[in-house]
Amino acid sequence: RTKDGHKCLYGMFSVRIQNEGADLLKGERRTLNVNDRLNADYPSSNSNIVNALCELLPIRNEEKVERISSAFNIDANHIKFDTYRNRYVIDMPLKDLSFPQKKATQEYHKYMSLSTFHKILTNKNFRMHSIVSQSDVTESLYLGDLLSADYENDTDRFKGVLKEKDVLISSFTDKYDDSYMWEHYGDHGKGVCVSFKTLDGKPLTRVHYVDKTDTPIEEYRKQAILLKKDGIRVHFKASDSIHRFVKDKKYFPEQEWRLVLENQTGLQTAVYADGRIVLYKDFPIEGTLLKDADLQITSVLIGPCQIININNYPILTDRIFNVFGDHFIVNRSRCSVSVKK
Repeated sequence: RTKDGHKCLYGMFSVRIQNEGADLLKGERRTLNVNDRLNADYPSSNSNIVNALCELLPIRNEEKVERISSAFNIDANHIKFDTYRNRYVIDMPLKDLSFPQKKATQEYHKYMSLSTFHKILTNKNFRMHSIVSQSDVTESLYLGDLLSADYENDTDRFKGVLKEKDVLISSFTDKYDDSYMWEHYGDHGKGVCVSFKTLDGKPLTRVHYVDKTDTPIEEYRKQAILLKKDGIRVHFKASDSIHRFVKDKKYFPEQEWRLVLENQTGLQTAVYADGRIVLYKDFPIEGTLLKDADLQITSVLIGPCQIININNYPILTDRIFNVFGDHFIVNRSRCSVSVKK
């Protein structure tokens, strides 16, 4: 107030403590500082409140829609605007992202180290990890990155991670006693291969392998990059339903099938030796059944590269029969695998 009692606004400012963690969990905080002349500071520049609000809550730009429609040869009615993320969403099915399902296999196989299998036998449970706790950090974000760079900065990527944290995943293959799988996932042949079947007979979901240089995929990517350079961000809604089942073509030899369980609660946390903080859930094994995961263990194949003069095979067989019953199938691998020195 002035000396004679009249109100007088000289200026205003706000002070906010930097807290990246709170912003990540609570969502992005956006602030407009408006003075008595309806001028607003946003972001770090002074402009009229109308212009500031348009930047804060943008509306669909028809010229940009026309650009997108022309770039991808699609009807403008299939282009929606995401105001919060300031991007255009293409909501029509895309033939090139409709992958045919491979004929289901009778059994699914999981290669693992002896130490991992020892934990299964000892604890009588089967562990599934959150999809965001996989050793490959691109597991759930790969397709979005490939097609339209959905996660172009750390904030977007971290939010994408948190969105998927309650999704459990376990990977299997249809390749039995395979040298590649022993080498990469069976501890260089010193581990085991555990075989499963689904209780209801329904197949797991096959993983699709995408070649970055494939003409249609590359064309989508190229056009999205060109638009992005002009400040137009696009997202393909068709990728939302398949992004958990797409990997780079370099992983094709794995022939992976996935079990995915969504909206899981009561996940536990652990820190692994490789430095990963993982979210996981253990499913109890009753006999050979994992009822909560709709799986049954059918057999165990002991790796071909057990240490010479060590009685792993008879000891493992005895332990397996004690846990799963003497009717269980246990075999030794005949595959040729080079031993890692």
